[in-house]
Amino acid sequence: MSTDYVLTFDMGTTNIKAALIDQNGKVAYQDRGKVKPFFPQGSWVEVDPAQWWDVICGLSKSLLKAGGVDKSSVKGFAVASAACGVTALGKDCNPLRRSIVWLDNRASAEAEMVMEGFGGRDAFFSETGMILCGKDSVIKHLWLKFHEPDVYENTVCLLDDAGYILYRATGKCVCSRPNASAIALDFETGDWDGNLLGALELDPGKYPALVDANELVGGLTEQAAAEMGLLPGVAVFGGCTDMQGVELGSGCSKPGDSYFYLGTSGLIGIVCAEPQKPSLAAVPLASAVPGNVFMMGTSEMTGGCIDWAVENLFKHEYETLGKEALNFADKRLQETKPGADNLIFANWLYGERNPMIDEWARASFVNLSVTHTRDHMLRAVYEGCALQMVWIVNEIERQYGLPMPRLRVSGGGTLSSHWMQIVADTANRPVDVIEDALTVVVKGVGYAALVGLGYLQGFDNLSEYVKIEKTYMPQKENVELYRKKLDDYVAMYASQKELYERLNAPKE
Repeated sequence: MSTDYVLTFDMGTTNIKAALIDQNGKVAYQDRGKVKPFFPQGSWVEVDPAQWWDVICGLSKSLLKAGGVDKSSVKGFAVASAACGVTALGKDCNPLRRSIVWLDNRASAEAEMVMEGFGGRDAFFSETGMILCGKDSVIKHLWLKFHEPDVYENTVCLLDDAGYILYRATGKCVCSRPNASAIALDFETGDWDGNLLGALELDPGKYPALVDANELVGGLTEQAAAEMGLLPGVAVFGGCTDMQGVELGSGCSKPGDSYFYLGTSGLIGIVCAEPQKPSLAAVPLASAVPGNVFMMGTSEMTGGCIDWAVENLFKHEYETLGKEALNFADKRLQETKPGADNLIFANWLYGERNPMIDEWARASFVNLSVTHTRDHMLRAVYEGCALQMVWIVNEIERQYGLPMPRLRVSGGGTLSSHWMQIVADTANRPVDVIEDALTVVVKGVGYAALVGLGYLQGFDNLSEYVKIEKTYMPQKENVELYRKKLDDYVAMYASQKELYERLNAPKE
């Protein structure tokens, strides 16, 4: 009996991961390609969207060749991408400018302007339960309207990252509801939030049709099929953001299920039957499972901080060992005592999302002395990333009464057994690392496509496809140390918040 596959992609900031998922939900073959972001100025981050498509087409062909898979065996196609990206599509169906990606913070002034309309940040938070920042999609849409009016006026459709790929694949402008929930989704109607768009004076006609993650968008066009090395008509599904990809890939499909992801950024999500009010700790997003929602907390830089630390603190090893420098540095953790000799690292290299939503916060080492070595600094970075994530977990549990008694973890951070032990000790709860933790997003969006094709009979039994590879139990001798360190970490932010704003906020 021949095997059928779905082709899936996870669009990251600097990499695109690709996989062929077989009809039973297993990753058969995988690959990745590089993306080159542009940094035009300050906090601007852009990508040429044509580069996304070129990389995806190249990966599609290389996967088929490497696996010896006949293109007729590929039955479905789905994409997960970061949220909060903006691609302005013009009348000629070409992008009018480079895409503004999720990490871009150029629209901070527009965010402040909107909140001032409510009487300021405090009044806006009291009314909505959230704080806007320049990374939010609709605020970036406002930035386009104010600063590039010709682009905004000539935009036929405002697409997110995945939406652009769906357009190239099918010729249709759509956005999945999971993706739209990070833009402006009305949870009650399942359509765009007309009240929000109206309040911001954004043109609702520039927003695409909405589809579910497992909903058929259309068939692969002849041109797209030729460029990807596939047959025309392959079923293309709505997909989701990387956040919902982690949700499904972790086997979380029922209320109460939760997950913990450690990649370049860190994600924490817990599935609910209905949306809760947004807060500094988390925001409601549409689940990849139609009808469900989940509360999402994000740390902007987790693995990104580890990469920064290795590249800079272990520069010689990084230049001579390449990727193996991460393993070299990881081994140094084992020889450095927990607590890093009272050195604290705040992991806010690029501002922070939760649980304080502060785009001006920046990373720092606190209590650094002449007795500290680079090993202490490295250990402090790993601990600081764990402290930030556990701070979010604690706040979600406290504010919403949504317990997370165990942490089901995926992402590149799981490669470090020492880091996983730090997380378990800091959180004071078991940490369950899932099998194939690095493919969680491509698997997750693949499950949505397999449900759409009928190979999986709904999402209810998704947890059966996800196995636990290893569990880390908290070590009692370290739990109290990290509890106190978390208290110091939170107090450190409170004492430095005004300084960060004074140093980093745009001057009048």
